[in-house]
Amino acid sequence: EKEAFANILNQLKGSEGAWSELEQIKEFDHRGTHFHHEHSSEVATPKTTSLSFILDKYRDAFHAQQDLHDLAEWIADDLSTDEVKVEVILPALKGFERFFEKGAEKYNFDFGRVSDLSRCTIQIYDNHKAAAVNKMVEVTKRLLEGAKDGDCPYTSQPYKVIKCTNKFFANRDKGGYMDLNINLLFDKFNGCKSTVCEMQLNFKSIIDEKSRAHKNYELARALHVYDDTAI
Repeated sequence: EKEAFANILNQLKGSEGAWSELEQIKEFDHRGTHFHHEHSSEVATPKTTSLSFILDKYRDAFHAQQDLHDLAEWIADDLSTDEVKVEVILPALKGFERFFEKGAEKYNFDFGRVSDLSRCTIQIYDNHKAAAVNKMVEVTKRLLEGAKDGDCPYTSQPYKVIKCTNKFFANRDKGGYMDLNINLLFDKFNGCKSTVCEMQLNFKSIIDEKSRAHKNYELARALHVYDDTAI
């Protein structure tokens, strides 16, 4: 799969100037300014390991999923064109079993740090590589700004982008997969600081390859192949 992803990346990089602009989208992590200390700590607290916290987090994530979908659809409808189609992929809420597994294994039972219960993907068709890369940059900027041209907001639910990870430039998964990953927090869930949503921005060719490789990825994850401690 790593070679397949690399081939797709090389085709996209052929867009030269457009790709350079995508690479320059800066990463940031502002979670510390929005979460209480215990949520950004490496050590879990009784609050974030309690059953009541887990159930509240899952309940809020269910409601946040619709707000996330609405935001993604508004952006896609606004920016999709005949040349470069933009569409939304909305998976189901992350399963409770996988949520618990991730919180336990990756975050040492600090379930407040799981940030992708509510998630969706904005998919950009890349038949025309340069135009698709330009569209990726445009979608990202609109999402970070939270408004259409003229400062008209996309959604009646205000939100803050608290983290941006640009895997097209760095931090690519060990399996070769890449995307532009954004974590956002809707203001109406500010009382529960851990209700974070995840929006992935990606090209259709990469998403298609990811789907083909998904079974191998699940096996590799179960075997901890991509863990730093794996032998």
